[in-house]
Amino acid sequence: MGVTSAIVFANMGAAYGTAMSGVGISSMGVMRPDMVMRSIIPVVMAGVLGIYGLIMAVENEAKEKYYHQNYALALEEFAKVGAPPKTISGAPALLGVELAPETGHPFTDKEKKKLDQALLVARKARSLPLPASRRLRIAAAKAVPKAAYGWLCEAPTEQMFAKVEDAIARAGSNPAMGDRDLKKLFRGHSASPYFMAGQQVLMAAWRRAKRSKSLPGIWRDVGWVHTLCTFLQKIIGCLEVAAWRWTTRLGGIIDLDPSSEDSNQTSGAVGHNTREASRQTLFERWLARTDARIDMRGADWEHMVWKCEASWKPSELAAPTDLLQRRLGWASTARTRAYNFAVLDWMAEVRQRILEESFPLTLAFDLGPDFVVTVVRKQQKWAHVSATELAKEAKKQAGAAASVDGWSGDEVVSFSIEMWEAFAAMFRDCERLGLAPEDLANARQAHIPKEGKDVRETDGALHAAAMRPITVLSALWRVWGRARLRNSDTAEWLESWLRPEICGGRRNVDALSSVIQLLEAACDNKFIVTFYYSLAFDFTSPKLAAEIFEWLGMPIGAENLILSVWESQRRVLQYAGEANTNPEEVKTSLPQGDPWSLIAMAVVLLLPLLDLRRGPETTDIMLYVDDRAWASTNASDYMNFGRKWKDWSSRLGLKENEAKEKYYHQSYALALEELAKVGAPPKTISGAPALLGVELAPETGHPFTDKEKKKLDQAALVARKARSLPLPASRRLRIAAAKVVPKAAYGWLCEAPTEQMFAKVEDAIARAGSNPAMGDRDLKKLFRGHSASPYFMAGQQVLMAAWRKAKRSKALPGIWRDVGWVHTLCTFLQKIIGCLEVAAWRWTTRLGGVIDLDPSSEDFDQTSGAVGHNTREAWRQTLFERWLARTDARTDSRQCQASAYNEQRCTLTRKLVASDTHRFAVVTGASVSPQKFEEVRGADWEHMVWKCEASWKPSELAAPTDLLQRRLGWASTARTRAYNFAVLDWMAEVCQRTLEESGVVN
Repeated sequence: MGVTSAIVFANMGAAYGTAMSGVGISSMGVMRPDMVMRSIIPVVMAGVLGIYGLIMAVENEAKEKYYHQNYALALEEFAKVGAPPKTISGAPALLGVELAPETGHPFTDKEKKKLDQALLVARKARSLPLPASRRLRIAAAKAVPKAAYGWLCEAPTEQMFAKVEDAIARAGSNPAMGDRDLKKLFRGHSASPYFMAGQQVLMAAWRRAKRSKSLPGIWRDVGWVHTLCTFLQKIIGCLEVAAWRWTTRLGGIIDLDPSSEDSNQTSGAVGHNTREASRQTLFERWLARTDARIDMRGADWEHMVWKCEASWKPSELAAPTDLLQRRLGWASTARTRAYNFAVLDWMAEVRQRILEESFPLTLAFDLGPDFVVTVVRKQQKWAHVSATELAKEAKKQAGAAASVDGWSGDEVVSFSIEMWEAFAAMFRDCERLGLAPEDLANARQAHIPKEGKDVRETDGALHAAAMRPITVLSALWRVWGRARLRNSDTAEWLESWLRPEICGGRRNVDALSSVIQLLEAACDNKFIVTFYYSLAFDFTSPKLAAEIFEWLGMPIGAENLILSVWESQRRVLQYAGEANTNPEEVKTSLPQGDPWSLIAMAVVLLLPLLDLRRGPETTDIMLYVDDRAWASTNASDYMNFGRKWKDWSSRLGLKENEAKEKYYHQSYALALEELAKVGAPPKTISGAPALLGVELAPETGHPFTDKEKKKLDQAALVARKARSLPLPASRRLRIAAAKVVPKAAYGWLCEAPTEQMFAKVEDAIARAGSNPAMGDRDLKKLFRGHSASPYFMAGQQVLMAAWRKAKRSKALPGIWRDVGWVHTLCTFLQKIIGCLEVAAWRWTTRLGGVIDLDPSSEDFDQTSGAVGHNTREAWRQTLFERWLARTDARTDSRQCQASAYNEQRCTLTRKLVASDTHRFAVVTGASVSPQKFEEVRGADWEHMVWKCEASWKPSELAAPTDLLQRRLGWASTARTRAYNFAVLDWMAEVCQRTLEESGVVN
């Protein structure tokens, strides 16, 4: 009908217009012959009207839509009555609203285009040469109606409007440090398309109910009713009292039921209630942001405005008593308008002067004119380090080297609490004065030759560049430095500015967990680059570090104390047992052995990090002390990062070690192709670069390299040296484990090592301690402990690195895949210690322990100690069961088949074994030597110990009934400690006499 009407009436108009134009031409020919040709135009235009009618008819036919919420039913029924199939729609548009009453609809391309157009309008408003408030009003008036209209069948999310709201905000005043919710509150509801979209649905429902004097629709949790409820309940925080009735948290009522007493509200009242509810929600969201907002933690702003003696504040303006007015300048209802205006005007003037007086760090350190610090943090007030804290840190200094003052780590461990109280008082005065005693600045600088550096043949000398200098400050200074760092006030200050990218120098962050982050990036096909500095601590300015400490809010006294030591160092140079008697005065280098030097390196590199973080957000950055690495999806982006890093290095006075500079991608061919385009030197492109001692190979792993073989050979050599020390066997074992295991076990992240790889190292460690030849190899490992097994510790380190990463990021440690470091982790847990994989990132031990790396799981809140304990016990159980399974080769395992591993029993036995060689031999099954075994072959060990009539066994010592205790002397949980000790002591004595009678040493 519409198509017919369009064609008929348009052509009737065209005919009438043509006729009247013809009459006009005739009249013109008589009156003005010279104007006849011009009179043809009306005839042409009249004829065009018919064409317009045809076009409108076709267009109306194209917009003609037939709809039913059951699309299949619509196709069937409309086809019967002759509707064209192309006109049947599942979600037609009506008045700009896409109909989908039951199920809603996805975020369509048409809606995206609508928001993009609104975004473009808001951006254009930003460029208008008008005041900020005027630009904001224009942007809101032009962009909000377009963006907010039509969200009837789909509840929009805040993310959908994020770009539009940001563009509107930028059109007006948008201070970067302002809270986003408070800025929304004061811009007003009319500048928020997210709020207005819901408000329009509410007002449409209210008008329909008002006009029809009935409910606006059927109450259901789908379609436009769902959109309305989402707006009222989730967005502005209303409480649903009944169907079509809500209350706000301020006591306002929104009622869409005309039969209710509260339905006689005006549209203004309904709008007012929703706007106030929205403002309250924004205010409470700001209040809840205590972890991110300084204004909620009590920063120094109040002091600058109301308490500073040098302030130019008018004397008659008293400081407000209201918290919100004193901190943010909000008007108080208990004050006059003039006072409220004066307070806010004064606070705005203070802010303006602070911004105008912002100081550049370039004045002192020449970091470039574009780096300006605009905010100085409040100076902290730290609690003094107590004697208890000093004594606690002193215990960790056992075995540490002494400095020039002669105090070794073992000596400070023995200090009494009274002595630490005296030292605590001394350091309290040092922090107050900002000065340290001269003796604390004395240090010795030891020189450790670097690997692979050749000694000069003529005189055995080594070039200084081929040595690694280690500065050893006083043990007392090291104790105070660590205690100060672990003080709760200091730890809170550190976490307030240490960015997630900074991994070195902070607690619970190790090197392997930092490498995992880059391995995940490599698995995502990102390019990775690693940069290193040469002599970073030597070229880092202590003064620059101290200035940044002050900028970050460190107490002046603590800053000056640290600086007084760093700028007055007197280093005694030592090499090969010789010392230079003339100390070198050092003022411009960080002492590498100082616990605060790591923090100083972090704060110096914080400057370039803050600058580089203004670049692409897709770039992952990792800083570990002076090692830097980053990953990016784009080769040109990450090469630009490299150029910026080098520029910052020159500004900070640091030297890049270009020989160690490496570029990497898991596809080596792609790396060569793409990196060559952006100017990377071919020799720097590597297929498996090393980062923090770990060779990167995220997908396929890597073979057992020469570098790793060399590392294990060096570890075995150290263990063999420990064997020759003139010390008891137990002490030699501890020394060998402490020196060898960390070196051998570190870095096995991208390749699951095998037991054969560590065989030589573990054998050398075993020979450093008690190692009876006839003892079972698995029982000997069990009683030596996990710390003496580099094979176990290699896997344990991967597990703990993954756990720390998950703990710190509160997310899964990576993507679950059966390659790379995840494969190494699964191999350790499942094949080495026998755990059962329950789900991704979750395992259980056979003793019932849980190892969970999913932070969203209830079992994740384990301490690192609990995770380590579960893995150690699973490892011990595996060793015990391997011994039990060796029935073909060992008599003792055949006799003890009924025994099961017991954690408590193993712990008791390990304590009884302690440092006694013969007890160790008994519990590991080495009752006799190999030679004596041949002599007594077929003899029964239990008979020799418990039944032999010629035995000198004490008469009061009854034979154990437990198999493990009777055969191997393992402690029984059902017996007293005295009995367990007596049994094992007696069996050890029999073992010793047997060996002495044979003249053989076990």
